[in-house]
This record gives sequence, C-alpha cells and structure tokens, in this order.
Amino acid sequence: MIRSKSNLITLISAVSRIVFRKHIAPPALEGLDEYSHVWIFFIFSRNTNSKVVTRWVEQNGSFTFPPRVKAPLLLGRSTGLFSTRSPHRPNPIGLTLAKLVSVDMKKREIVVSGIDICDATPVLDIKPYNPADIVEDSRFASWID
Repeated sequence: MIRSKSNLITLISAVSRIVFRKHIAPPALEGLDEYSHVWIFFIFSRNTNSKVVTRWVEQNGSFTFPPRVKAPLLLGRSTGLFSTRSPHRPNPIGLTLAKLVSVDMKKREIVVSGIDICDATPVLDIKPYNPADIVEDSRFASWID
C-alpha cells in the first residue's frame, strides 16, 4: 500500500532488516518477539542541512538555528521547527514507529515494516512499543489529518 499526500509519498508496506553489530549479543533481542511494534531511534544521516548542524555544534549552540521550516504537509508554508517532524533539526535524531515482523537472534537481526527512514540509515536504539505509549486525549495541528 502506498499512502500519498500531495508531494509526500511514504511506502508503508516496505519491509526492512535491521542488523545489529557484533558487540550486541544475541540475548539482547530476547523477548522482543513478544511485541507487535518497536520505536526506532535513528540519525538523519542524509540530512541536507548538515553544514548548519555542524556550525551549531561547533559554536556550542550559540549559533541561532533556523526556527521555522517548510513542512511537506503544509504545501510550501512554514511553521515552527518543533511543531514538525522535519529532519532539519539542531540534533539530527529521528524516531519512527515500526511493525515488528520477526526477530532472529542467531542472525542478530529484526525485520520491520512501515518505517519512514532511508536504506542504510544508522540506528541508535530500538525500544518496544507498549501501553504506556498510548495517549488517550491527544490533539494534532490542524494541517495534520
């Protein structure tokens, strides 16, 4: 299934493998297969504003980071950086929720679907999705549907 919103296209049915490095022992994946979804923390490694981020870091945060971005869902209009999921951030860390398809402890890998990150993106951490993550009375910006 492909969900399209103007010029934003997200491939929802893609299946991806996350392979853990050798220093992550296979038992670290034990019990993960009991969950249906996982949070994936990653680095926006293909970020187009890396020079701005580098300048911000080198100046120890004293450089003023651009406070507004043009979110794809706003069709060219801009809004405050922290009201979007834009990769153009002072700290290029991303978060996505994925459906957990399988866990293979021997291969040190998990298979997930529904993610919105690029191939070979560096993954920082994986955390299970649990009932504490559900927000009953949530609200969203008017431009989110």
